[in-house]
Amino acid sequence: MKLFCGMVDALVFLPPDQVQEGLQYLRWHVPDDGQGDALRDLREYFDTTYVSDSLRTIRRPGTARTVLRFRRTAPLFPVYTWNVYAETLANEQRTNNICESWNWFQQLVGNQHPSFWFAVEATQQDQAFVANELLKNSQGQPRRKRVPRDTNLLQQRLHCTVRRAFPVAAAMACNSLPSAVRDAATMSTFRQRLKTHLFQRILLTDY
Repeated sequence: MKLFCGMVDALVFLPPDQVQEGLQYLRWHVPDDGQGDALRDLREYFDTTYVSDSLRTIRRPGTARTVLRFRRTAPLFPVYTWNVYAETLANEQRTNNICESWNWFQQLVGNQHPSFWFAVEATQQDQAFVANELLKNSQGQPRRKRVPRDTNLLQQRLHCTVRRAFPVAAAMACNSLPSAVRDAATMSTFRQRLKTHLFQRILLTDY
């Protein structure tokens, strides 16, 4: 069960156009360990809420008999709102932690029920601090944030894992080929030039 839930979480690191394929893989690999029904419910909930369209029942009012209609509705949270594939490759923020920095305002105020003028003064202090940080950033002197070693190691592992995915690895391998190979007019010419290029690399490596 833990492994299956981990695979559901890992869908956020797939390319957006392959999330559906990853979910299909989970559909056919639900563990049958006595908790299969609960995991299937979890998978269906994730599918209808975050990935696929769902069918919604609509009743037609004002008729003598009950007529049911079905309307396809978009997921509540589409893939582009939670997928972090591109952010992981670019080493960018994957969460909203950057917004959580506003929580320090409560520490600046010092209590949960400040007076109006005290809150205004604290807001002015926060604005002065942010202006100073922006000035340092514009001068090429950003504040260095201390990141725990375990967090750095996790970021590196995630980055390497995403880079080894086939779409990324294949694109990088293709872009590393000489232009004479990539610009081949036909498939047969491409294969011939690729074969020659690979043989040349092997010979140069061995000798």
